[in-house]
Amino acid sequence: MKPTIKMKSSFCAFIAAMIIGIGLNSATCRAQGFGGGEMPKGAEKIIAMFTELLQHRFTPTIKSASVGSATVGKPISVSVRAAHEDERSEDKVAAVEVYYSTDGGKWFQGPVALKQSEKDAELWSGSIPAIAKSGKVIFYPRVIDTYGNVTVEIPCKVSSEDFPPAADGCMAFAAADAAPYDDPPGLVDDNYDIWGIRVGMDDSKFHININVEGSIYKGNLQQQMISAYTALVIDTQKLYEIEDIMSFVMPSGEKEPKAPDFAHMLIYAPMAKIMGGNFSDCGVFRMKDKSPMIDAANMKCDSSGPDLFMSLDKKILNGNMRNSFTMVGGMTGYMSAGGSSPMPIFQDFARATRVSFRERSFNVN
Repeated sequence: MKPTIKMKSSFCAFIAAMIIGIGLNSATCRAQGFGGGEMPKGAEKIIAMFTELLQHRFTPTIKSASVGSATVGKPISVSVRAAHEDERSEDKVAAVEVYYSTDGGKWFQGPVALKQSEKDAELWSGSIPAIAKSGKVIFYPRVIDTYGNVTVEIPCKVSSEDFPPAADGCMAFAAADAAPYDDPPGLVDDNYDIWGIRVGMDDSKFHININVEGSIYKGNLQQQMISAYTALVIDTQKLYEIEDIMSFVMPSGEKEPKAPDFAHMLIYAPMAKIMGGNFSDCGVFRMKDKSPMIDAANMKCDSSGPDLFMSLDKKILNGNMRNSFTMVGGMTGYMSAGGSSPMPIFQDFARATRVSFRERSFNVN
């Protein structure tokens, strides 16, 4: 079955909606019946979601992490200082945990839950269980706030030679969606219900692993349905400076704006190629000659069962983002062109994760 004109229109609207309307100013979308500034049906929910995320965009800051004396066979004290530094934040630190590895990062144990001090709200303390032999221990803190945002410091680089890095211990846990993680099937389809996200990086790549309750679903051409799994990678400081989400994502004026180097929307839409044009199955959203495209040049994807891996070349990130940035999402959904009008169906989204690379270790004697 070949894609119909309505299906092409729907896919264009769907991608536009998932990018919160950026593509609506493109000549391609207008040619398919979506005039500049017109909002595709179903986009209101996505805009409302991004407005909520904007309100809660301030992630916790890890101010310090330290361990006490480390002796073979004895528990090791560990403490972390964490807080929201931006006074506009409505959220507070809700939990702090630590993960640790005794084999160079091949496998991390944890989480070790820390307890908040009654006298100092920023201080969280606990103990790593006794370690049976001497040697170097790698560890990292993970901080969760009351909205579900996460700040995590990755202590080691993904070393897997093969893609995807499915079993690599240096892939750390990012933010998931709001509890309950198992959304009711009538609310979120299992194939789009995010259960967990991991993040990692090496010298040249940033890796994301999105895990869903069901399976990563390509879609169904017969039913005129195409899936999309996305994540937004953005400069943390720029995210904090944004005051109006619409002014950030919706271009204004007749001239096409220059693509920002501080925000990149990563997209995996397994059946996008059948739409033709500049759409790839896996890539970074771009505008080219006023038309939307999914640029595959700096990204690759792999999906199997419930897991999707996206690997982004760090060379497209600005200097501030090479080792630290915020990831909004994943986000999941699909487009449906089977009814009387094209319909982008938004399904699930994860909270924000501030990702940094910072080596932390101690020696057990």
